[in-house]
Formats: sequence, structure tokens, C-alpha cells
Amino acid sequence: AFVPPAAAVSRAARLHGVTRHMTADLLDACAWLLPGALAAAAFRTFTPPEALFLFMDTPTLAIPALMGLAVLLSVCSEADAFVAASFVGFPASARLAFVALGPMLDLKLMAMYGAAFRRGLVLRLVVLPTLCVWVACMLLAGLGVLE
Repeated sequence: AFVPPAAAVSRAARLHGVTRHMTADLLDACAWLLPGALAAAAFRTFTPPEALFLFMDTPTLAIPALMGLAVLLSVCSEADAFVAASFVGFPASARLAFVALGPMLDLKLMAMYGAAFRRGLVLRLVVLPTLCVWVACMLLAGLGVLE
């Protein structure tokens, strides 16, 4: 079959291709964004505010709390910022820790690491990103950069 050169492809055909690709990307993103929104809404709805007040007051507790929550929620990196934005009472440094650690380490990744790598490497893949994010966010909080 004859394939016309790229220059001969009509403007309408190119526009249709771009629109089709854009729609597919949007639907792929929504497939991750909606569960993230649901997780954030469920957390905000079912967690009593009193349970969070202890963590909200001080970055020393808020940062590890949101880091742990990022690992437990295992939200896709496309939805992390949306979920982190719902933690309004937490310091910005803690929300940054949530967004930074979530894509690097979650329950799914730890299971995959355990199946693919030796125990020592898995331990390094868990501990090093956790420490790096914790130290960076604590420094930013201590310097008053993120308030």
C-alpha cells in the first residue's frame, strides 16, 4: 500500500491524531487521579481531626507521619500532589516529604523489590531514600524555607 509522505498528510488528520493521543493521556491520568482523590477524601472523612493535631503542630512528627502515610497509601505519583494538597493543616515540609517519598517507595514497590532483589539491596532501597527525604525535609523545615 502506498504511504504518503509526512508533508502530504492533511492538517485534519494530524489534528485528529493529536486529539486522540491527548484524550488517551487524559484518560490514563484520570485512572490514577480518581483513586488518589478517593483516598484523600476517605482519609479526611474517616480520620478524626484530634488524631492529626499531634502531628500537625511540629515538623519533627509531621514529616515522618506523612512519609509513613505515603508508603501506606501507595498512591500513584500522578495523584500524590492532589492527595498532599488535602493535608492543609500539615507544614509544607511534611507535604513535600509525602510527595517526594511516595513515588520512590510504597508497598507495591517494596513487594516488587523483595521478589527481584536480595535482602541487603532491598534494605538499601528502602532506607536510603527514606533517610534522604527525611533529612532534606527536616533541614528545609529547620531553615524556615517551607512554612
